[in-house]
Amino acid sequence: MNRFLYMTKILYMSDHPNPIGTQLRALRVAQGKSQLALAGAIGISRTTLVQIEKGLGGQMSSYQAVARALGTFLGLGSPW
Repeated sequence: MNRFLYMTKILYMSDHPNPIGTQLRALRVAQGKSQLALAGAIGISRTTLVQIEKGLGGQMSSYQAVARALGTFLGLGSPW
């Protein structure tokens, strides 16, 4: 099957303190991936992944790499 048929879009929701990191963590957990395994697969440290999931910073390229590895993408802004 085409994996792109199952991709989801993560939207930034300003009413949540850490919407992107929270959603990325939820996807990672749902897929049964550990922080260490995911971080290693995309070439970032586990510490960086923890910071991303907690909303403590990180480069946008790291956020995008995490999203891609989880089969999704980032869509920042309003959907309409």
